[in-house]
Amino acid sequence: MSPIDKIAAQCGEPDLLQRISDACHNKQAFLFLRGTAGCVLRPLVEDGVVGVLVWAAWSCEQGGMDTYTGFIQQRAREIGARWIRFHTVRPGFKRVSSKYGWQRQADDAQGRMVFQMTL
Repeated sequence: MSPIDKIAAQCGEPDLLQRISDACHNKQAFLFLRGTAGCVLRPLVEDGVVGVLVWAAWSCEQGGMDTYTGFIQQRAREIGARWIRFHTVRPGFKRVSSKYGWQRQADDAQGRMVFQMTL
């Protein structure tokens, strides 16, 4: 099972891989791979402000947030983004989010936790 398939199962979104694939083919999202880690970033504009949604991210190594948060921040800055956001069902992020500069937002319509970082 691919990392995106695992994320899809955790989030209850069986069509996630197809949605990501379609968005990447249409240049609405971008897949980055590095070793056993990867992320899918999707630029968004809300109220005239550019941001980046971390649509999916994974690492098979310990300390993935330590290793890759800077990479994601840099990609976001390259397009002029003012914020980065991700949604998750994994409760462990509540413990570590502030260490990396993420702030908890209101949960989304599906009940997933939302975290955002200002750049």
